[in-house]
Amino acid sequence: MQSDPIKCLFIIPDKSKNLHFLISGSSGTKYKVTIPVNGKISCSCPDFKHGAKVQECVCKHCLHVIFQVLRVFDLEHTFFSRCYFTPEEVKTVHTIYREHLRKMRRN
Repeated sequence: MQSDPIKCLFIIPDKSKNLHFLISGSSGTKYKVTIPVNGKISCSCPDFKHGAKVQECVCKHCLHVIFQVLRVFDLEHTFFSRCYFTPEEVKTVHTIYREHLRKMRRN
């Protein structure tokens, strides 16, 4: 049986300027990936909470947001040696988010 691809269903900003991405996982379960203003990306999935957090890496849902939704970094980027966004990168993420919103409103 083949699993469904991971999808981003919604991007939701909050009053504190944190971005929340509602992700449908490969099994259909929904998870929330958050990029807060402090840059420490997180996910509500069990892998992030137990494995990725302990090993200081990110889960596949975070990678989906980085590579497929925001298209912010490539594999060589220094993000992957630290697993958090710098303040400048958080600004870039917000700029990309605003561009996504503009495109969605036009369609």
